[in-house]
Amino acid sequence: MGWFFRARAAGPVKQPVPRGAVLTIQFYDAQGRIVDHPGSGLTYSDSLKSRFLYVPVEPAPGPGIRTKPLLPPPDAVRLECQLQLWQGPQDVQLTTELTLECYEYTLADIAGLERTSPRDAERAAERGLALHGKERQYLLDIQALAWRIGAPALLVKACQLLEAAPDVRGYMRNQSRYALAALSEIENGIADPGRAALPHQGLPHRIAHLVPAAAGGALALAQSQFERGMRPLLIVPSEYSSQSAATGPYSVSQDGGSDIVELSALSPEACRGVPRPDLLRFDVMLGELWLRRMRIGLLHAHVGRSGHDLALRTLALGRRLRLPVVMNWHASGNPYPVADATCPTPDSEWAAIAYRQQLRCAARADAVVVSDSWQAWLLEKAGVPGDRIFVVPRVLAMTPAATIPQQGRGKKPWTALIDVRGVPLARVTALASALPTAIGRKSVQLRVDGDAAASDQIQNALRTAGMSDLLATPAADQPPAVLIRLRPASRADQPEWLADLNDLACSDTLMLAESTAESEHLVRNAGLGLTFDLGNPTTLANAFTALSPSRPDGGRLRRNLRALAAEHTDAEALAGLLDHAYHRALGAFG
Repeated sequence: MGWFFRARAAGPVKQPVPRGAVLTIQFYDAQGRIVDHPGSGLTYSDSLKSRFLYVPVEPAPGPGIRTKPLLPPPDAVRLECQLQLWQGPQDVQLTTELTLECYEYTLADIAGLERTSPRDAERAAERGLALHGKERQYLLDIQALAWRIGAPALLVKACQLLEAAPDVRGYMRNQSRYALAALSEIENGIADPGRAALPHQGLPHRIAHLVPAAAGGALALAQSQFERGMRPLLIVPSEYSSQSAATGPYSVSQDGGSDIVELSALSPEACRGVPRPDLLRFDVMLGELWLRRMRIGLLHAHVGRSGHDLALRTLALGRRLRLPVVMNWHASGNPYPVADATCPTPDSEWAAIAYRQQLRCAARADAVVVSDSWQAWLLEKAGVPGDRIFVVPRVLAMTPAATIPQQGRGKKPWTALIDVRGVPLARVTALASALPTAIGRKSVQLRVDGDAAASDQIQNALRTAGMSDLLATPAADQPPAVLIRLRPASRADQPEWLADLNDLACSDTLMLAESTAESEHLVRNAGLGLTFDLGNPTTLANAFTALSPSRPDGGRLRRNLRALAAEHTDAEALAGLLDHAYHRALGAFG
């Protein structure tokens, strides 16, 4: 339930005073501590120590003002509000009226809250379920909302009410049961499928990959392994099958020496009607036949719609046939290779539950492949033994090695790209104010990558400082010498902000990143660039100067980049990193 204020003030004034009075609002928790509420839409005042709204003083009582609906913070238990004189003689006598009225959020209101604060949308929807728990369409809309924002408790409640609501059709109940089963898949522990009745003797060079699609990086990896004497098998589970209709238990093909098996017994529509735990058992039953037929000796789980769905199937097959399992780790916040409504929403409760399930899978796997040392550190901190974690860069090792020109690198123009995509405007403003001092009189070309408002903010700051000549656009095909990047707000359609470090190294681009625990680990400590504190402009100036081609630090870091780029474009070396994970899994399994 939300609330809104009605406030009006009247006094002995000749004409209305727009800022004659002020309404202050402050929330408190159970311990009496102030709980700020930025989502209220009210401005915060340092002098008043609260959020406020101006109320006009009229010569005669008028309609006054009405605030927009306000949803109290979740921890708030007490509200203090006051309407007082703000402008005018201190001894003036005001006639004031302040009322607080409840407001029930409609579906349109909840949709608006979803865009600004998914948590507030969830709270408003929970109240709405208490009032509209028997309305079929309302329950369907709230169920869809819970999927989108990743709110498992809200999803469970909406599904349970929909199950008992009148005039609900069969497919709607099936949809609710599917949703509850999907939640059960990630909340519960990893089920033991039991051992197979018949023993299985696999060969270590025969590897089965459970993949969302027999294309892209997975297919390139399999072809590379075939060229190196391995016998790869790609298995595409039922819910990822590209068949538009059921064509039989399997669809079998070959590509570049790799055998491809799609589990096509169910059409996509049928898959959506089967509870996910049942679908997992079905895929295990169908996949077991091909693992035996191909005498598979090792299983490799890739990433699909979540970090755990293919890993769960692979672990179940591994337990059944006593096979070692290698799984790819999905970094929290990165988009998934296959994106749809069932993917966990970033920074949601659903994503947190899915992350814990992925951790349980990693604890059961014999080897875990991560893309960088930061993810390795996080996994080890979460309890996964360090000797099971293997870092394999995102640079695709299976494509022909790119030739990195070693001549003329010192003649590369000093250009800087300022990446502010997805960064809140207030933080862009802080960077813009620090840039003129950091750049000084250096001969550098600048380019800005971001939305129109952010780009204008930085360009205007440079023009005001008399540096408009530095905004000459560098050649489009020339990678920058330095990339300045702020940490953006989390977005479902964009990868992690440091996910492209290896690609930047291969293009001879140094990173100048905002200082966080992650950037200190991946950028500064790895020798790929430097970091700066956005709240301290001096650190930006010092770091930018140090990256100059004429400075010793800049030269040392560029030599590090070239060495790393040579490693990342050596297909054999990168394939060897993955082989280490395979050898560890085979050795650990005995």
